[in-house]
Amino acid sequence: MAKTQGTWALGTVLPVALALSGCASTPGAAAATLPNPLPNEPVARAPSPLNACPTWKLPLHAHLSHISVSDDAGRILVSTSAEKGREARLRLLSRSGKVLWMRDLKQPVKSQALSGDGRLAVVNTYDGKLTAIDTRAGKPLWEREHLGRPMIFTKQGRVILLNDDDSEPKTAFVSYDLRGKLVATVTAEHESLDMDAPADESYVAVSTTDRMLLTYSPDGKPLWRGKLDGDPISVEAAGGAAPRVYVLATRDKTLQSLSAFEHKGMELSRLWTVALDRKYEAVRASGDAVFLYGNSHLGQALAAFSAMTGAELWRRSYADPASYSSLVFPALETPYMTVALDEGKPAGTLHVMGVDRTGAARWDAPLAASSGLYSYGFAEKAPALVVGAGEPGDGLVQFIRLTAKACKP
Repeated sequence: MAKTQGTWALGTVLPVALALSGCASTPGAAAATLPNPLPNEPVARAPSPLNACPTWKLPLHAHLSHISVSDDAGRILVSTSAEKGREARLRLLSRSGKVLWMRDLKQPVKSQALSGDGRLAVVNTYDGKLTAIDTRAGKPLWEREHLGRPMIFTKQGRVILLNDDDSEPKTAFVSYDLRGKLVATVTAEHESLDMDAPADESYVAVSTTDRMLLTYSPDGKPLWRGKLDGDPISVEAAGGAAPRVYVLATRDKTLQSLSAFEHKGMELSRLWTVALDRKYEAVRASGDAVFLYGNSHLGQALAAFSAMTGAELWRRSYADPASYSSLVFPALETPYMTVALDEGKPAGTLHVMGVDRTGAARWDAPLAASSGLYSYGFAEKAPALVVGAGEPGDGLVQFIRLTAKACKP
């Protein structure tokens, strides 16, 4: 399964972030008072980090909307808008940066997904069109009328369109087979909020406005359900023999908590809850660690917890906020997360890092991006980054190889 890869909001600081206390607690435990601006406790570099080697750049002279990357970085899907009089354009690039095909669109891309093998792309445009494309020739396979966030379940043979702010409020998700046949329309009693699915494609987790956590099969069959003790902010689904769902929630307007759930029969049982003393906006799980990221007027915050017990592993922070809110990708094979941070120096330079369970950066890709980053994709198997930066209306796609070898001049 390839998870949707989206964009950052530029020029804004989201009013969310994350925090943690030192140990797991019961669901009723109280969090500490929210702090003043965060201390400067930056991410340290690992003793033998990978080198981030820029390989090629592709100027597009347009606004970059989204970048999606196949598992091995062999195929790269790039969407743009406001390009030389065109409303929107879709490009497929090779690993070497060669443009394999281009396709003009009537409306900009709202969200997109690329399958792990790079053979299928699904784009959702602002006119409500959901289009599946055979990437080998750039040929549309089918088109449907929907708004949402697509995910491609390659092993299950499904295209899942998750609800977003512009979708029908009580529709959690819609499931199609790869030929475009409607498999299921999943509705909930209350409006759905954040959703996620694990890499093994075994289920879809849905949080709702009435503080419920619901799970379904890719074909829409109800599986397990549980009750949250706050309003959900971010949901992370983990699969395997013992599936877990991690939920970041707000207990009131200021205090947050992180909880882990596991199913017992049809019920989702709470394993642990941690009260948080900082604000966060995203939770990601990788291996035996659960990572948190946040960006607010108080600064940038990172943290990690034990997936088994909820015990705090580490916390990092920066006193100054970033002018964007970073996409955060979990690695599947080794426990670390990929995140972009603004360390404040040198000015106009952002750092895309792979931060592991010890709180150290396994690699650091410094990027000159005075206007922030638009989007990026991370290919763990390559490993490589594909980053969209540049000035508004003058985007640039850059391929960065991550390697133990020294970069070539």
